[in-house]
Amino acid sequence: MIAARRASRVAWVRAIAVLCLVVVSCHRPRSDPVRDRPLVDLMGKGQVDGLAETRHISFGEGDRSHLLEGWSGDEHDHTFDLPFVWATALDASVSFQILQVEDLQFLVKVRAFPSETPQVTTVLVNGREISRFTATPMFLEYRFVVPADGLRRGENRLTFRHAVLTRHSDELEPRQFAAAYNSILIGPQCLPLRGWGQGLEPRVHHRKATRSQPPVLVVTGPAVVHRRLLVPAEGILRYRLSLASGEKEVVVSTLRIRDGESTREMAESRLSGSPFGNSWLDVEVDLSPWSGRTVDLQLEICPLPCRSSVATVVLERAGIFAAGAATG
Repeated sequence: MIAARRASRVAWVRAIAVLCLVVVSCHRPRSDPVRDRPLVDLMGKGQVDGLAETRHISFGEGDRSHLLEGWSGDEHDHTFDLPFVWATALDASVSFQILQVEDLQFLVKVRAFPSETPQVTTVLVNGREISRFTATPMFLEYRFVVPADGLRRGENRLTFRHAVLTRHSDELEPRQFAAAYNSILIGPQCLPLRGWGQGLEPRVHHRKATRSQPPVLVVTGPAVVHRRLLVPAEGILRYRLSLASGEKEVVVSTLRIRDGESTREMAESRLSGSPFGNSWLDVEVDLSPWSGRTVDLQLEICPLPCRSSVATVVLERAGIFAAGAATG
């Protein structure tokens, strides 16, 4: 009797063990985690660089990345509570970045240094005269338009050519002054330069991983993310794009591969808002033609011209994988 009970217990234990093995095998991932790991991970911080269009240049607030030559240090107008930088040369220049070459409007806030001679200011873009205005000794805004054929993709130069430099009444001040610049706003001519509320600025923002979410790149375009790398053998580029929460405008994404002096456009796609939820898109590009070569991968994000000033997408799961590997 006892022996029969023991045999029955052994049979139950064996049955439970077999059932556990079946459950484990059913939940075991079909893919190999090591094989599915990217050969090149493009999602970590510092893995890609970002370049965004310039829409706003602020003077006197510490960011001097756009200032080229002809400028003083950062200063502040306490009467009007405005930061500014003096133009202390007849020619004072700033740089700005453009990705979508189209007619652009500029709005510059400036006041001339008091002078007996009118401060006639000539505006040049990339050496070409665009406009002319007479600045007064009080902060006012002056608008001008730069046609598309006066611009180029990438970095451009904006120069203010002043008619006169004036010395300060304080003999201990060695500088000569043309005008005080507070800000420059830039945007497509076909859209309002100032919208309601705080407008979004083009930028590339890295959002760290959390316990429940992987790392992502939030790209507000016109902007481009790029990476120079050595392409592994039989590598496949994969990434997912989705519209940012609340985004309703059409977003155009373009993937380019620059190999030496040649650039090849590999994938162009559009994302638009949907009443059924956020749109997303998985992109896969075979990089085997560039195996063993060093190239620049460039993913550009832009809104449709004249539909919206900016557009935002979320980039995730970006990496180069071995052929046949899954991304999950």
